[in-house]
Amino acid sequence: MPRASDSAKKEMTMEATEAVSISSTAKTSSSEFDGDDWKKSGGLSCDGRWESFDDGHVPETLQSDEQGMHVDEIGETTNNGPDRLLAVYPDYVEDRPETLRVYDGFVPDSVVNALYETTRQDQQPWGTYVSIQQVRAYWEEQKSGNQDENHKYDSATAQNQQQERNHLALMATASFFRAALSPKDAASLSFVKEGEAAVPETTPMKETFIGSNQDVKPEFWTLSDLDRIHGVAVWGLGAQKSSQVTYHLDYAEQVRYETNRIVPPALAGTLQCTPSKIIGGDYCAHMGGLQHYQRFGYKGIKDASSNVLKTLDTDPSWVRIPYKHNRLTIQSGHLPHLSTPIESIGATSTNNTKRVIVGFNVFFPDIGPLVQRAPEHSPIFRRKVALQRWLLSKTRSTRTAPPSPSTAKRQKACGQGMDLSNIRANPTLAKLLVLAKRQKMKDEFRERQADLDRSIEKAFELSNGESNACTDDPSSGALSVQSLMDQLGRTDGQFPSPVDVQVHLHHAHLRGKLEVVDIAGETVDGRATNNISFLSPSATIRILQPATQ
Repeated sequence: MPRASDSAKKEMTMEATEAVSISSTAKTSSSEFDGDDWKKSGGLSCDGRWESFDDGHVPETLQSDEQGMHVDEIGETTNNGPDRLLAVYPDYVEDRPETLRVYDGFVPDSVVNALYETTRQDQQPWGTYVSIQQVRAYWEEQKSGNQDENHKYDSATAQNQQQERNHLALMATASFFRAALSPKDAASLSFVKEGEAAVPETTPMKETFIGSNQDVKPEFWTLSDLDRIHGVAVWGLGAQKSSQVTYHLDYAEQVRYETNRIVPPALAGTLQCTPSKIIGGDYCAHMGGLQHYQRFGYKGIKDASSNVLKTLDTDPSWVRIPYKHNRLTIQSGHLPHLSTPIESIGATSTNNTKRVIVGFNVFFPDIGPLVQRAPEHSPIFRRKVALQRWLLSKTRSTRTAPPSPSTAKRQKACGQGMDLSNIRANPTLAKLLVLAKRQKMKDEFRERQADLDRSIEKAFELSNGESNACTDDPSSGALSVQSLMDQLGRTDGQFPSPVDVQVHLHHAHLRGKLEVVDIAGETVDGRATNNISFLSPSATIRILQPATQ
């Protein structure tokens, strides 16, 4: 690929009114990937296609055991190994140069400072999802004057922490897209008031391109791109002194956990929120894109002899961006990146002073709804991952346990041998085998129902101390039906589907194992709701302990 100019390797020292765009004309062709021809599995937006791709990592929920099997999300086993596929959207990976833009002071300071405060207070990261419909509605509110003229944020308007984070994520995402668009496209959007500049005059754009073709300057993000997307996963991370973020590629985390398929975002970015001076913690992105990630792999494990961090000063395709308050980066979604170790935060680093980064990943309608169900770093995402780990350990312990005496005796008897001709010659035996098969299927279904009961109990256990982005109420041990459908339901046609989970919860409620706390926000008497025709996904429920039944 074309190598970057030496000037691009240097640290960018931008004033508050400067925005820098760095692009590469390098393109990734299918011949440069490992594997055979493109594998078509359908379902991808924007003419996307699947390519064999191995970054050296298999999620723990899909890792093979000693028998060469792997365990899926609800404990089923299969001889087929997990997929090793990458989603490639040609218009965004092959037809456009790898691009990185940086803006200072673009997002309202009130939003940036509020994001810092809400992120540094927690020990855990947070995550949510903003749909493009929400962004457009926000822009319309700006146009109608329902929003403050300067788009300032007032935390007093939020009813709870999650609502505050959702609204802050929406405001930051709106600024993110305004910055990604060209000034001409941004000016054509309906949210711009008469006489107001789409891109504030305090942030003129200066563009620098890395690559050999300096004259070709394709548009980075357009209005038609906005029409194609579904939404944005947004999260906040707070880090303390000496921590760092290892080399990685952004992708839909839950999809990776369940299928090992890598789906990078169409567009990605970060917002740096800490007002204190930070030494270290630089954001570094590699303009080699997928070619570089294929070489080094997940956290650099494919080329461990060449420490990725040590190449920052020797490889000119690295772009290093020092940390600065209210600095926004926007980049092609398939650029691998990392952050350097934090040396100091402010004059005196304390446990309450953190390097806060807010991240953005833009997804299409093929994957966006799946990400929306469990955004990375959200409480429901953490519970889902913990539940998958629990199911994995449970299934492996069951498989490695010795058979019971009766099972061993039956296995020994069956091992004496019987072929199809014996069965055909004995109708009575054939009938008995059919009945046995039916009974086996019934027993397996009952066991799956029991597994689902245990999974529901575990989901409630894991919810303690967490707050769901929608209707969960951890203080009373309650969860929404929808969140349980999202956590436990399968989308591959196997039991249980999300509807299976809903039906199971409804019958558990009728049997007195669950009580309804509220329906669509209205508090009800859980014991008096047996006349509900069917348990709605909007209902919030609480599990009743055996001692209270």
